[in-house]
Amino acid sequence: MNAAKRLSAGVGADGTTVAVAAADGTVIALNDQGVEMWTAKAASEITVPPVVGSGVVVVRSSDYRIQAFDARNGNLLWSLQRPGPALALKTNIQMEMVDGLLIAGMPNGRVMAIDARSGAVQWEGTVAVSKGATDLERIIDVVGAPQMQGPLLCGAAYQGRIVCFDVSQGGVPVWDHEFSNSVGPASDAQFLYASDGRDIMHAFSLRDGTPVWTQEGLRNRKLSAPAVVPQAVAVGDYEGFVHLLSRSDGRLLGRVSVGGGAITSPLVGTDRGVLVQARNGNLVLVGVN
Repeated sequence: MNAAKRLSAGVGADGTTVAVAAADGTVIALNDQGVEMWTAKAASEITVPPVVGSGVVVVRSSDYRIQAFDARNGNLLWSLQRPGPALALKTNIQMEMVDGLLIAGMPNGRVMAIDARSGAVQWEGTVAVSKGATDLERIIDVVGAPQMQGPLLCGAAYQGRIVCFDVSQGGVPVWDHEFSNSVGPASDAQFLYASDGRDIMHAFSLRDGTPVWTQEGLRNRKLSAPAVVPQAVAVGDYEGFVHLLSRSDGRLLGRVSVGGGAITSPLVGTDRGVLVQARNGNLVLVGVN
């Protein structure tokens, strides 16, 4: 299906409904056959991929407004806005749908859990608090995709912290570390993985935040957000290489070039390997044994 508009964000889907967003703020919903069902207009340009689930299509626009549309007909169900900072990162940000809750990180250093059907904020927690005298120094965007593992909700902020909350205990912080991340973390049942401002990879114990390993061999390679694949954690870099690291100790297991320039889009981990989109649009599945 040709949307006939310049798309400005990734794709959201739940297996039945597919949603994309155009640069003018238009939200386009398709059925599982690729036939357009409806269009709607968001408050402003959308650069965060839509999220589909629980009967709604949710988008976040550039004015930090989150809006939900009925997945059947595109009617606006609710709209929620938080004050935004003077400056925010232009980076990959994703929202997640978990058991009817929309999980969204915001540029003000906070993460929210919102009832997807009603728009009621169920919980809001602080990942980072802004510091510094200038707008640039005070950027504390929550980046990447929020990580849910059992009762733990984890997030990372630029110039802030990496933190895990226990949502079964009202969202109390379980652990945190001073940390700066610009692309977002990844996780499995044991560890949380993230690169710092120098592109040094870190693994933390999900249970208590204990540092497990660091890998300095990829320093300054402008790493993408990581993805968890069988037996490894994968990251892309500015030269189009995908690096595979051991999840247990961070050893470099191998690397492969996918061509097409820098890898800036988030990697997608699957049971068969990691799905990679290069800057030139090439889409490659890198198999992992």
